[in-house]
Parts: sequence; structure tokens; C-alpha cells
Amino acid sequence: SESMNVVLHRLQQWKQVPLDVIAVSLYHLSVFYYREIERSVHQCGRCEVKEEYDHCKRDPSLMPRLEAVPDPQQIVNMCMNAKSTAGIVADEVKDTSVSSGHLGLAQAAITANRVKLVQNGAWVVTEAEGTTPHAVT
Repeated sequence: SESMNVVLHRLQQWKQVPLDVIAVSLYHLSVFYYREIERSVHQCGRCEVKEEYDHCKRDPSLMPRLEAVPDPQQIVNMCMNAKSTAGIVADEVKDTSVSSGHLGLAQAAITANRVKLVQNGAWVVTEAEGTTPHAVT
């Protein structure tokens, strides 16, 4: 609910907000919430599933790779600064939220060429900034 309040407050800061910007902002907010629900169901999120819904929990290793979403505090500015709102949904946004899960982190590291095979079958994974290598055997 805090995320929704942030988006609505930022929309209210402009005297005239085009309807398409509002619609795209609410779309990104709904994707953000969907992602948070998926993360919680897979026990990777900030929220926990209530005991009465334990039957909905899934193994964290089964977490699907989810669409990258902007942080709710950046949604409206991103939409207002876009040159054309028609391209906002289609364009990939930079993922500023927490990763989708272990699989998402691994896929992102491999895509960014941050994983290297070294001797004896060990893998070295470096942080996004190129520091703090981690060995995985």
C-alpha cells in the first residue's frame, strides 16, 4: 500500500497528467505487486505467506524469472520522462528491485559475464561492480 501511495502522490504533483502516463504507471505498479506476491509465495520476498495459505507456498528453487520492474518511487518519473509512452511498456527497464530469486541472480550473473570457470571445477562469481569474487564449487 505504501508503494501505491508513492505512485499516486507523484501523479498528483503534476497539474495535468496524460491518461496514458497514469495507465502505464499503474501497469508498472501492478507488475511490481505481482512480482512481490510471486517472491513471497516462493519464500524469497519481504512478505510472508499467512499460515492459512501455507498450501500456496512453493519451493524457492522453482522461482520463475520475472519481468524486471522499476522501483515504485521511480515509476512516475520514468513514465513522465519517456519520449513516447507507447514505448514504455515494451522497453526493458533497469531492475532496481530485489532479484527474482536464486535462479534470477544466477541468470543475471551469467548474462553479465561475471562467472568464470577456474581450475579444479570451481566457479568464480564477481559482484556487479567487479569486486568481491566468490568461489562456488
